[in-house]
Amino acid sequence: MSAIKKLLPKTTARFAVICVLLSSILFSAKAIVVKMALVGEPMIDGVGLLALRMGVALPFFLCLVWFTRGAGKVTAKVWVQIIAAGVLGYYLASVLDFIGLEYISASLERIILFLYPTFAVLFGVIFLGDRLRAISIFGLILGYLGTLIVMLGAAAGIGAQADLIKGSVLVLISAAAYAGYLVLAEPVIKSVGQWRATGLILSVSSVACLLHAFVTVPRTEVAVLFSQPTLGYGILLGIFATAIPVSLVIYGIRQIGAAQSAMISAGGPVLTLFLAAIFLGESLSWIQWIGVAANIAGVMTVSLTVRSKQTTPLLSLIHISEPTRLGM
Repeated sequence: MSAIKKLLPKTTARFAVICVLLSSILFSAKAIVVKMALVGEPMIDGVGLLALRMGVALPFFLCLVWFTRGAGKVTAKVWVQIIAAGVLGYYLASVLDFIGLEYISASLERIILFLYPTFAVLFGVIFLGDRLRAISIFGLILGYLGTLIVMLGAAAGIGAQADLIKGSVLVLISAAAYAGYLVLAEPVIKSVGQWRATGLILSVSSVACLLHAFVTVPRTEVAVLFSQPTLGYGILLGIFATAIPVSLVIYGIRQIGAAQSAMISAGGPVLTLFLAAIFLGESLSWIQWIGVAANIAGVMTVSLTVRSKQTTPLLSLIHISEPTRLGM
């Protein structure tokens, strides 16, 4: 019996690692599915597809809220924090990300979005008075330099995107908004716990996405969204690229910690690049691969060297798209 008890923590830790790794793979597939849907059905746009995704995932978020109803009291102050995190954070990050994917490749989108911890660092310095160490400055420069190399390679390559700058700026702002989401979500998590906070915040952001689509998406596009195979893409996005990985990553973080989870998920951008090559025919030059390596190395350097009590937990969280990559 004692041998079994000793084995259980190791088994739980291994299972948590598998959960985090699987969540990273599923989150990485998000941009691939979005691009496949946008290319396969030119009549739909990012806003409509995002609404379909969040509409499919909304019942899951509501179930989270219901089953965690005893986790903590949601006061008026907490509701304000929930709405702020859901609308100004996750909704804004998601809608800008999906619109940006209309203009740039899935590979470039993932590389730019991976910069979100650097914005959390900058927010900490600007608003929380955190100190920026020399190694963190080096990481910031390395991360943005790597991203710039990937962007310039996309602009100079064959079939370069005419809207490269527009799409890149949208996704870059999305990364900043996601970092803001993490900052805004932190007090909610402290008040009601990770599971309930995720359910409440993402329910609010789902409603915001649906309202946005209701106002802006033409009726002709709505009919296309609910036809095959677009509806299938929406189900894939809502269940397999949102609900399931959200659950897996939260479980993983609770079992092995945020820092270890972040290290396991560091290969997320590379996974997206390989998936993009397989399913979308995207490819990078060897110079762009150097940029990818610099991006990942820079972001991880920043994430692992910031010591501020306010920002360290935020930097260690994954795109729970995610978000939660969250994400996004």
